[in-house]
Amino acid sequence: MNLHILLTPEVRVKMPRTTKVTHEWGELTVVFDGLTDTEKGLHCFVEDTKENIIEWLSQFDEVIIGSGSPMMESFKRTHIKESLKK
Repeated sequence: MNLHILLTPEVRVKMPRTTKVTHEWGELTVVFDGLTDTEKGLHCFVEDTKENIIEWLSQFDEVIIGSGSPMMESFKRTHIKESLKK
């Protein structure tokens, strides 16, 4: 499974050894709902089995998932327990 994600420091520290960063576009600050609601992290694709990704990301209240092309990216906060477990 490939996943487009903003790897925040908290999420990156817990990344399993089996999960690999396959594409990296550098550090990025994502702005949500106004200039004071921001998140910083590594803008990248990660790859692993679906089970491993779900197990890794389920421990967080939310993660930031990207969609679109790297130059015209759109990010949203996602609750893994609700969205990927389907």
